[in-house]
Amino acid sequence: MRILPYLVAAFFGARSSLVDLRHYRLPNKYSVGVFLAACMANGISQAGKNCILTLTSYLLILILVRGNLGLGDVKFAGACSGFLSSDLSVIASFLLVTWIFGAVQLVVIRSCSGMWPKKIALGPAIYLSTIALLGARWAPSLSQ
Repeated sequence: MRILPYLVAAFFGARSSLVDLRHYRLPNKYSVGVFLAACMANGISQAGKNCILTLTSYLLILILVRGNLGLGDVKFAGACSGFLSSDLSVIASFLLVTWIFGAVQLVVIRSCSGMWPKKIALGPAIYLSTIALLGARWAPSLSQ
């Protein structure tokens, strides 16, 4: 396993999450960096296939929720999914874990500030769900 693409993606993902927390936007340059790192790690065909599956799912959610999800979130989720397996259950797990982390983030913000936020930065939840699913994939091989 080559580690460089994962380190590059970790840097761009963390940077993008910080920008999202501060400014509620996910810069394209970081999403492109994460996607290029995914292409280096998994090959362009697998990373592209995962990206298209996730983009399609997130675009559908974007259309349904109207305004509560940004296009930057859609692009960043697509880029991050390039590291995952192209199995539909993994992509579905990625969506579910992202929304769970987003809900936890809402509760933390509520408990710290005493009120519900009007909008949430979903970038950190996307980033953390990618790390969680990669960790779940690698955990069995690390124990041997």
